[in-house]
Amino acid sequence: KGEVAQQSDLIDGWLQVKGRTAVAAANLLQTVDDTTGVRREMMSLMGTDKEIDDLVNGNENGVFMGWKAGEITGQIDPRVRPWYKDAKAAGKLIFTNAYQSATGDKQIVVSAAVPYYDSQGKFRGAICEDILLGTLKDRVAQVKYRGAGEALIIEKATGKVLAASDAKETFTDISNNAVLKDRFAEMAASGQGRFTIEKNGMPEMFVYTTVNSTGWIIGMAVPESVVYAELQAMK
Repeated sequence: KGEVAQQSDLIDGWLQVKGRTAVAAANLLQTVDDTTGVRREMMSLMGTDKEIDDLVNGNENGVFMGWKAGEITGQIDPRVRPWYKDAKAAGKLIFTNAYQSATGDKQIVVSAAVPYYDSQGKFRGAICEDILLGTLKDRVAQVKYRGAGEALIIEKATGKVLAASDAKETFTDISNNAVLKDRFAEMAASGQGRFTIEKNGMPEMFVYTTVNSTGWIIGMAVPESVVYAELQAMK
């Protein structure tokens, strides 16, 4: 369980660090009069971070500007976007459900959104930062117990597999996983735990926990022969 919990904490920390870019942009916009002008330069805070796909600003006047997307006011109304409404309602940094980007490589993305306000505390708009989730592949590869085990990360809200030791499972529905589909409701309800599964006729222990920032479930399956190897040796 410790290995899964450690990776969960690392993923949570990584998300919080990435979210700081959106928070910094929101804080900056609170210090200036941006109600009418479009300030693309402020979105350059994303810098050269290859894990950030874009940083955009939408406000209550309908202004919509991104560092990569550029001026898209009038083309898309930010006020009807789910991330905008969710950030406005939450009043703090939030992370959206994951989705596949519209680009050819179909990368998996999650958005961090942060509201910002005027000097009287009135809501003015929200920042949205698109974070590429390719790094999750590296995380699941590191979830091992004594060098063994297979891991996956599941989005609790949708049942989508965000990353897995078996790359073919990426962004498939957990209902397609013959071993875990009947256990997912239990996992989503409890948030953490363990149970025994069978794979290729052999018993395995499945251990899982939840990433605080997003509610993602990270789990690992390890053959019981590995888990109980020391006990067997002692016997």
